[in-house]
Amino acid sequence: MVKLKSLAVLAGLGAAIFTLNSFSGNNNTKDEKSYPLPSEIRVIETSFPYEERKKVSVNENRADNTEIEKIVKTDSIDFSKNFYIKTDRYNLIKDEDWLPSRAVGHVMAMPGRLLFWDWNYGWGQDEKKSKAILSMLENNEEIKDLTVRLNHNEAFYDMWRMFTEKDLKERNNLFARATLGTLASLGNEVWAEFSRGSYYNPLTRTAVCYSNIESITAHEIGHHKDFQRFDSDWEYMLSRAFPPSMLYQEWQASNNATKFLSNDDQWQFNRYLIPAFLTYILATYKTSKKILQEKAKISNRFDKKPEIHPLQTLRHFGTLNAGFYAGMGVYNSMSSSNLQELVTYGGFVGGMIGTILTANLILREIIPYKHEKRRL
Repeated sequence: MVKLKSLAVLAGLGAAIFTLNSFSGNNNTKDEKSYPLPSEIRVIETSFPYEERKKVSVNENRADNTEIEKIVKTDSIDFSKNFYIKTDRYNLIKDEDWLPSRAVGHVMAMPGRLLFWDWNYGWGQDEKKSKAILSMLENNEEIKDLTVRLNHNEAFYDMWRMFTEKDLKERNNLFARATLGTLASLGNEVWAEFSRGSYYNPLTRTAVCYSNIESITAHEIGHHKDFQRFDSDWEYMLSRAFPPSMLYQEWQASNNATKFLSNDDQWQFNRYLIPAFLTYILATYKTSKKILQEKAKISNRFDKKPEIHPLQTLRHFGTLNAGFYAGMGVYNSMSSSNLQELVTYGGFVGGMIGTILTANLILREIIPYKHEKRRL
């Protein structure tokens, strides 16, 4: 019954947002110039036809160096077929999973299609969407060291890359790659394949994208941009275990996505990314409820998990998030003052804990938890 209620809430929210935004844009009438490409792309490797050119440069000893460049003419690209392109900033690969996983995936993708009320969810990138993704990568030069996989997954190969490629090895320590990286590759990425859900693995720096919707792929690229702020990834990745941090990361990725979308596709933020964000809010809300149930069960020695009032859950959810953002505010303020990194982390923890304690001191008199009532 509880699961049915949750699904009903999600369906209702999704339907409302779809209704409000159904006339905000139209993929079929979109201007072909919405996602422009340069006339040429310099590549390292590619399955596209290319021409070779000599590039002569002068080094510090005034000696001429001759390099052979590979140049792809973008007007000759056939985006309807599978392809790969590797540049000095990104890898973009379009391929297909094996037939059994595609069959399972299309069935498992049905809840997402119902949530977004769009058959394009998990359907696979078509010719226009594939071109749009290449345009996003090519025209946003701040995106570096990213692999984007369209319509397929290579979890085991990407995991192997994590232990063999120099850049990935240097960015995160062995223990983090062997634990968090392996779990993400074998767990989340494989799940993404069999549900045709899009996903970003920060330890392999790989985005896996199945939906024929620009904003969903842009969201995964947005995760990469968010992680690029740091010298290593595992700490920020691990922080997702704390619900407010997970919400923060999802919002950052969606906000970054708007910078990759064309003006014609800005409507997709409300149409797709907001409903997706609401699912994370619901998940963290339910986490707060479970935490309060466990505390009440232990404190009052209930045999079963007690019922928690929605206002009590809302209090827990609200105080955690208020504390997190208060800590972020202190952290950002101290960082702008060029204080030592350890001091700024201390400021974050102090600001967060102080805010949570202060809020609970006040709210326990207004909306007491069940385990607080026993003490009172």
